[in-house]
Amino acid sequence: MAFQNIIFANFYKLLKATLRSDPESQATAENFILEERLPPAREERYGVFVNSPGNIGPWRGRHDKYIRNHVYLNKGLPETFADENLPNFWPGLEETQYLLRLENLHSALKLAKEDKEILKVFQLCEKFLQDRRHPVYLDFVEEFFSSWNAGRDLRPTFAGFWGEVKGSFDNNLDNDDPDWPNQVRDRFGLGHYDPQGGEPIPILLLRYRLSEVNDLVGKNGSAGIPTVLDGDMSPFFGPTPANHQCGQALDLSPGNDYNFYCEIIHRRIDFRPEHLYRVGWINQSPGKTCQKARFIHFQFLEADLKFFGEISHS
Repeated sequence: MAFQNIIFANFYKLLKATLRSDPESQATAENFILEERLPPAREERYGVFVNSPGNIGPWRGRHDKYIRNHVYLNKGLPETFADENLPNFWPGLEETQYLLRLENLHSALKLAKEDKEILKVFQLCEKFLQDRRHPVYLDFVEEFFSSWNAGRDLRPTFAGFWGEVKGSFDNNLDNDDPDWPNQVRDRFGLGHYDPQGGEPIPILLLRYRLSEVNDLVGKNGSAGIPTVLDGDMSPFFGPTPANHQCGQALDLSPGNDYNFYCEIIHRRIDFRPEHLYRVGWINQSPGKTCQKARFIHFQFLEADLKFFGEISHS
């Protein structure tokens, strides 16, 4: 497990105390306690930022500072893909398979510094999908994606696999399962995409081959299994046991069934118009609460998480 060394005693004490906090904070602390995949060099670097945070408020601020200094970079190599993180690289994946990435259109427009009406942009993207060769729609999407890419940093990209959601789609756009945005969100554990009874969330679904990622640096250094130090603190993240060969998203799908859907992090690539696969609206909350999904998820992993007994999900 992570942060077991005596030099992290103050931080570990905070983690244990946070287990008695609100559910979201508790889940965040659980993730750090159960993490098994951090190389010592990454632990030590993180420890400099959180040696005595006091409570979860300052801890969140220091985590954010760490991420922006070492992972969410504008230039250089995020430590996620440095040699020290080699045990979490994922070599040997079939290059021809498709990856999927779900993006909030609001966030994309903000990064693109586009002062355009959301609905108008959504409709133009929709028209592009209906006729990808139409010069007006193609020019618009090309310009939008170019501005968006210019505003993006080099942070690791979380993605899922096409094979795990393709049943929701048809070659004919009109024949897709109309609930696909909620289904993809749930299967990939993206619980922060929650309209909570308010306005639906406009999303872009991007599809691209793993080979496009590997073309950046080769098969052995472009993609990997995520850890708690590869992104923002989130209760919807679940650490992957050291003896597992793929990342595992939190399944938020409705009902009592539960499945492990693979997730991956990879180096940043420029998104292009041909990557735009669908646009849609997330109009429902996740099918499972975070607490319920985590309870089932970790019960399945209990035998593989060495310190599971320290966590109570009753």
